[in-house]
Amino acid sequence: MSLAGEIVTYVLAAAFLSAAAAKFLGAKKVGQNLDKMGISNRLRWGLGGAEVAGVVLLLIPSLTFVGAVGFVVLMVGAAGQHMRIRDYAGTLPAMALLALCLWVAVESLPAFIAFVS
Repeated sequence: MSLAGEIVTYVLAAAFLSAAAAKFLGAKKVGQNLDKMGISNRLRWGLGGAEVAGVVLLLIPSLTFVGAVGFVVLMVGAAGQHMRIRDYAGTLPAMALLALCLWVAVESLPAFIAFVS
């Protein structure tokens, strides 16, 4: 992976780790958005756990691809939920993270192929 890819990977890891912390610590704004979306506290904890697992995968070079693809799926769902509740200001960051995760997935694919071969 290129240096730019590694830097973006670490930035994504920090972003998703902070998002998970906000869910676990019950940040007011995050709670309000998830409540509008109809997401229960149990699912809130599940999303936070998925984000932590994804961060771990992102930081293991041979499994970065798996973590990035997982975050692509998560961000498609997040963008869809923001659009569903007409929170277009929240859709833009989700789409930006989606694009960065997709780029990291493409960058890390050769390392993953070498790992599974």
